[in-house]
Amino acid sequence: MGISFFLGGQELPPIINYAPNEYGAENQNWAIAQSLDKRIFVANNKGLLEYNGAQWHLYPSPNETLMRSVWVEGPRVYTGCYMEFGYWERDLTGQLKYTSIAKKVKNGLKTDEEFWNILEIDGHIVFQSFDRLYTFNPATEEIRITESEEKISKIFKVNGSLWLQRMGQGIFQMTGGVQTPKETHDWVKDYEVVGIFPFAGGIRYLIKQLGFVQTSPKGLETCFLSVQNELSQALIYSGIHVRGGGYLVGTVRQGAYLIDEDGDVVHKINRKTALANNTVLSVFEGVSGGIWLGLDNGIGYYELQSAFSIFKDNQGNLGSVYAARPWQGNLYLGTNQGLFYRKLDTRDAFSFVPGTQGQVWFLDEVEGQLVCGHHNGTYLIDGGKAEHITRTAGSWKIMAVPNSPGLWLEGSYTGLKVLERKNDLWQVRNKIDGFDLSSRYFELYDGHIWVNHEYKGLFKLQISDDFSSVLENRAYTELANADSGLALYNDSLLYHAKSGLHVYDKKSGGFKMNEPFQSEFQEDTYISGKMISDRKAGALWLFGEQNLYRLRQGTTAEIPEITKIPLSEAFRNGIVGYESLVSIQAENQYLMGSRSGFVIMNSDKLEVKDFQVYIDRVYLLNDSKDVSKGETISKKGFTSLSWDKNNIGFTFYSPDYRKIPEAQYGYRLKGSFDNWSDWTTNSSVTFENLSPGKYQFELRAKIGNRVSTNTATMDFEIHPPWYAARIMFLIYGLMALVLARFIHQTYKGYYRKKQEQLIERNKRELDLIKAKNEKELIQMRNAKLREDFKGKSKELAASTLNMVRKNELLQKIRDELRSSNLTQEGIRSLLNIIETDLGRGDDWEMFKEAFDNVDREFLGKLQAKHPKLSPNDIRLCAYLRLNLSSKEIAPLFNISTRSVEIKRYRLRKKMQLDRDENLVKYIMDL
Repeated sequence: MGISFFLGGQELPPIINYAPNEYGAENQNWAIAQSLDKRIFVANNKGLLEYNGAQWHLYPSPNETLMRSVWVEGPRVYTGCYMEFGYWERDLTGQLKYTSIAKKVKNGLKTDEEFWNILEIDGHIVFQSFDRLYTFNPATEEIRITESEEKISKIFKVNGSLWLQRMGQGIFQMTGGVQTPKETHDWVKDYEVVGIFPFAGGIRYLIKQLGFVQTSPKGLETCFLSVQNELSQALIYSGIHVRGGGYLVGTVRQGAYLIDEDGDVVHKINRKTALANNTVLSVFEGVSGGIWLGLDNGIGYYELQSAFSIFKDNQGNLGSVYAARPWQGNLYLGTNQGLFYRKLDTRDAFSFVPGTQGQVWFLDEVEGQLVCGHHNGTYLIDGGKAEHITRTAGSWKIMAVPNSPGLWLEGSYTGLKVLERKNDLWQVRNKIDGFDLSSRYFELYDGHIWVNHEYKGLFKLQISDDFSSVLENRAYTELANADSGLALYNDSLLYHAKSGLHVYDKKSGGFKMNEPFQSEFQEDTYISGKMISDRKAGALWLFGEQNLYRLRQGTTAEIPEITKIPLSEAFRNGIVGYESLVSIQAENQYLMGSRSGFVIMNSDKLEVKDFQVYIDRVYLLNDSKDVSKGETISKKGFTSLSWDKNNIGFTFYSPDYRKIPEAQYGYRLKGSFDNWSDWTTNSSVTFENLSPGKYQFELRAKIGNRVSTNTATMDFEIHPPWYAARIMFLIYGLMALVLARFIHQTYKGYYRKKQEQLIERNKRELDLIKAKNEKELIQMRNAKLREDFKGKSKELAASTLNMVRKNELLQKIRDELRSSNLTQEGIRSLLNIIETDLGRGDDWEMFKEAFDNVDREFLGKLQAKHPKLSPNDIRLCAYLRLNLSSKEIAPLFNISTRSVEIKRYRLRKKMQLDRDENLVKYIMDL
C-alpha cells in the first residue's frame, strides 16, 4: 500500500481586497454602512470614505481626528469621531457637506469623548461614547443626553429597541430614557459584549473573551462549543447576524469566521485564504448580500451568494488540476501531482490515491468504469484504489470502440493503441501500425479515426477492420495550428483553432467556418482550441480570454444556441491548452481546474438582476485634464456653462461590487458624438474643446449579458463667447451694413481720387510735354541766339578790328604827314581832320552797342561792383573782356602802349585788386 495523506482547503467565494493606496485614505477602518442607493460608507482614520463600485471618495474628518463610527439614515450619513459628531448631506454637485451636531450640545461635550457607535431607534439617532448617549431628533434637532456612571462599552438594536452594556452592571434596555436590566450574569458584567442576537430560544451574546453564549432556563450557558475555543483564542472584535442565517465574526488574530446556525464553521477568511489582513475591526452585510470587512490594514469584500467558489491549494500539495470527474459519490481530481479524491457534498480534505504519483491527463467514465490517463499509462479507479492496466508512454485519452465491448482505443505519446479485456484483465492488444504521432486529440467519426496534432495538422485515418494498421492517411496540413483542438459534438466533427471554429462537411470532405460562433467570438481573444463535450447536458464548452462559451442545440441543426459567460481567463486561472470543465452533482454546477486548485461555478447564479447606472460627478477640467482635480458642477437639471468652460468630464458607476463579471459602460454625447461608444470598464470619460451648443450626455451599463434598466442623462449647454452671442450677430449685421456703406463710399472716393489723380497726371504729362516742347523751342532759340551771338561776336570782332585798323591807318597817315614836305598849312588841315576822327567817340558808342548785344550783363555787373570807375575805365574793361592786348587797345584810345599799361595799373588800384591777382582773369570771371 502506498502512503496516503490529506489535503485541507476551503472553497470560498472570490475575496476582493482594497488597499489604502486604492481608496486613498489610511489603513484602519472602524465601521461600515450602506445607503439605499447601495453606496458604501466607511469610517476610516482619515475621515469618511464613500465607494460606489467604481470610484472612492474621501471626506476628511471635520476636526482632523480619527473617525470611529458611521450610520446611514435616509439621505443623511451620520458620523462620530473624537470630540465631534454630526451628519453629511449632498449638495447639487453630488458631494457631501458636513453639519455638526456636537456644536449644538448645550454646555458642550465631556473631555476626551469619542463616539464609537451610532444607531437609529424609532426615528432618532443615538450617538454613543463611553460616558454618554446623545439622542438626536432629526425633525426638531433636539438633543437628549443620557449620562452613565459606568463605561458604556457598546449599544445594540435588538428587536427595534435600544440595548446597551454598562461594564460591571450588565445589559440594559432603554425605553423613553429609562434603563431596564435585561441580563446581569457575570459574563456580561465583566466581559465586553460584541453582539446581541435574538433567536428562537432566546438571546445569544457574542462575548469578546468567551465566544457565543445564550439564554436558557438555567441562565446563560455557552454554545457553539466546536468553535468556542478557537474563537476565544482569536480574540473576537466584531460580529453580526447574517440575513440568510448564521453569524459573521471578526477577530483580531484570525480574520473572520462565517458560522451557521448550528455553530459549524462555514468559512474561515484570513491571510491564508487571500484576505489582506487578519485583524477585522468591523463587519457589515450589504443590501445585496455582500460581506464587507473593515480591516486594520485595508477593506475586504466577498459575496455570500456568489456564483463562484474557489479552492486554492495554498500549500502546493494538490498542484494544478488537469482533469476532474464525479464518480460513485466521490469527486476525483487529476493534477500534475497525481490523483486525489474526497466525498461529494462535503468540505472534507482531499486524499491522495496511492500509486498515482505524477501527471494525470485524463479522467472519464468508459463502459461503466472510471479511467485515468496518466503519464505512466492507464489506470482503472475504484474508490481510493488505482489499478495500473497499461504502462504505455503517456496515455492522453481512452475511448471505447463502438459495437465492440471490451475493446478500447488509447491515444498515447507515440500513436494509437488498442486495449483489450480478457478474463477481466486489460492489456495492450496491439499498436495501430502506420501512425506514430502523439494522439492527444482523436475521435471516431464517419468510419475513420481523426487525429489532431497541433504542429503537423489534422489526419483522417482509414483503419483496417481489425484495427491493426492504417490503410489510408489523408493529412489536412493547412490546419496545423498550435493550441488547436478536436471534438465530436451533436454528430458533428469540430476543429477549433485561432482561425476559428470549423465544422467538417461530409459532402466536400473539407471544413467550413461556424459563422454564428465566430460572430459571437469576434470581440474576444483566442487563447486555446480546447473543447469539452458534455454528453449528459448536450453542451460544448469553449474558452476565450474574456469569456467562457457554451454551445447547445438550437431551434435548427445549423444554428446552435450560444451562451457567453463573462468569466475571464485571469479569473479562471486555467492551464491554457489543458482546460478542464466537468458537471458535478447537478447540471447547474461545474468544476473548472486551475493552476492552483479549482473553481466551482453555479450557472443558476450567473444571471444578473436588474440594475441601474448613475452619473457620479461632473467636472470642469483644468489644465491637468485630470478628472479628479477638476471643479465639480451641478448634475441636476439643466446646466449652463460659459464658452471657456468647454472641457468637461463625467464619472459614473453602477453599485455592483462583485467584479465578476465586471460592469462595463457605454456612453454618447448627443450634439457632438451621436453614436454609442464601445463597452469599456473605464468609469470616467472626458470631452475637450466642445463647441458652443446644447448637449445631452447619455450613459448605460452592462454587467454580463444584462444591460441597465435605465439610461442616465445630463443636459447642458455651452454658451458662445460674448462676441458670438445672438445680439452680437445683430450688431455685427448692422456693423457690416455700415462697413459696407463705408467701404462703398471709401472705394467711391478712392476711385474718384484715382480719376482725379489720373487727370492730374495726364495734365502733368501734357504740361511736361508742353514744357519739353517749350524747352526744345528755347533750345532752338538759344541755338539761334548762340548763332546770333556768334555772329554778333564776329561783327564785334570785325568792328573792333576795323576800328583798330582805321586808327592805325590814320595814325600812320598822321605820322607820314608830319614827316612829309607838304606845306604846313595843308598838313595841319589834314592832321586836324585825322585828329578829329581819332578823337570821335562814335566808334566807342558803336562798339558798346555791339558789346551789349554780345555780353549784355557784364557792364551792369561791373558798374554795380565798381561804381567809381570812369567811362574810360569801363571802356578799358570792355576791351580787356574781349581779351585784347595792351598793344591792340592803344590805337583804340589813340595812346601809346605805355599809356595803356598805366591805365591798367590805375584800373587795378580802383578795383582794389591784390598784386597777385590777374586783372584780365578777374574781368573774365566777372
